[in-house]
Amino acid sequence: MTRGPAKIDQLLEQALANKSLEPTFFRALLDANVYTHVPKHDDTGRIRLIQFVTPEGLTVLPFFTDEFQAQQASSSTVKTIVLSGRQLMEATRGA
Repeated sequence: MTRGPAKIDQLLEQALANKSLEPTFFRALLDANVYTHVPKHDDTGRIRLIQFVTPEGLTVLPFFTDEFQAQQASSSTVKTIVLSGRQLMEATRGA
């Protein structure tokens, strides 16, 4: 069952306030639709996700639980795709 962004966001807020709720949040995230960015013109036949390095030097792979937010954070060189949280985690091995 796919949970909507409001539900997953609510679970995140609860887990941030109460660490004992983290397993509930992560189980829900696996089933939720998430949105991430890939190069717009990629003909490799593989999914290549957009990553970037933060000012702190951390490499991050951004994803969103809300399609509108993902579109707002995109650029003309990327397109937004939807995956389940499980598909994203399996494809990135938790990166």
